[in-house]
Amino acid sequence: MKQLALAMLLIAFLFCCRPKHSEETAPDSLSVDTIALAPYGDMSVEGGEKGEEAVTEQNSETTGLEDFDYTFEGKLNKTIDVRVNIFQREGTKRARLVYLRSKKIIYMDARCPETGTFELTEKVEGKVTGIWKIAAEEEDIMSGTWSTADGSKQLPVELMMSEIDFDDFLPRERVRTGTYELKEENDDAETKQEFPFLGLEELFVKNMAGNTIFFDLQIQGPPPGVHMGVVSGMAEGSGNHYVYTNDEGCKITLSFAGDTVSLNQKGSDINCGFGANIYAYGKLSKKN
Repeated sequence: MKQLALAMLLIAFLFCCRPKHSEETAPDSLSVDTIALAPYGDMSVEGGEKGEEAVTEQNSETTGLEDFDYTFEGKLNKTIDVRVNIFQREGTKRARLVYLRSKKIIYMDARCPETGTFELTEKVEGKVTGIWKIAAEEEDIMSGTWSTADGSKQLPVELMMSEIDFDDFLPRERVRTGTYELKEENDDAETKQEFPFLGLEELFVKNMAGNTIFFDLQIQGPPPGVHMGVVSGMAEGSGNHYVYTNDEGCKITLSFAGDTVSLNQKGSDINCGFGANIYAYGKLSKKN
């Protein structure tokens, strides 16, 4: 299992980007016992009908051939227990961090400045609280440095690939992370072979800082037009309900209950950047 994960990690690193010519205490800039985490920015991705390219956020690097999702666990400054999750969706890399003492997730900007390396920028309430520069050292080990925003202070980082679920420190009822799906099968014998589904929704979710989630929703409409809808971004929550909005009048509410999530959309298909007659709706069940 570990050998397979390692092989996948090395592949991810190869395609990550195009080559270019004491006591457990947090660093001074972080007080993990008292920091208040706020939602970080809006990272919307909107697409139209099938065949159109999605528009990714500014820090996206159009690199990498496959999505990947890896969790690492280790120590900062040899004393502070940390867990880092780095993942890529549709060519855009993101990361999240937890100081296991505080058990609060921090969102991180993720870049791949050169092959085999990652630069992760942690932010709290929009303020840069640390910059991680790490690289694959050997096998499933990554190492590097954590530094303050101005570079005046640096601490060593040592991480190892882990099979531990990144979210296992959260209460079960608060874990939204996973992939959810709704399939409406076509029962028409004449068209079923060509069009097995009348509708298909797949939703990828990650718990993020505070009471926010990152989500990536892909919708396939009914035949024969088979239009598509794609949207991703941050949704801010209250209890079991999370709301995503954009500047065009689209509002999508995600309501979680156990291993299901119900979708409700306000605003037209155009408002949400979807293909014709595509809407987010229904109850999706967790796949994993």
